[in-house]
Amino acid sequence: METARLMEKYESDLNEDQELFLKYQRQRLLTNAKHAMKRRLRDTFDDIDSDESGCLRGSETAVLKRILKKDLPDVKDVEKVFDLDGDGIIKKWELMDACDSVLDKVYTTDFEEKHGKLEVKS
Repeated sequence: METARLMEKYESDLNEDQELFLKYQRQRLLTNAKHAMKRRLRDTFDDIDSDESGCLRGSETAVLKRILKKDLPDVKDVEKVFDLDGDGIIKKWELMDACDSVLDKVYTTDFEEKHGKLEVKS
């Protein structure tokens, strides 16, 4: 009887460990995807910034809008989301800071809704 109870406990612990491992793997994949998206966005910014000013304005901003429309369709107003200081110019630091916020919502929130928050037991 004791052996059966121990085996049941072992199987329960094993299932919890497997579930935690899968959550960790999913979270790691999402983190990698988020970092890849940020690298791609940074490279895209550099490609669009034709005058190498570190800022996007006018036609450069229009190009960014077209690109983001494909990659981040939920972002409707590019200037509102990415022009953090409201001066009408999107600077690289603004894009990267806002990108963190947008990608956290896109990746992390969706993951947690589907799979639960990753919590490591101590």
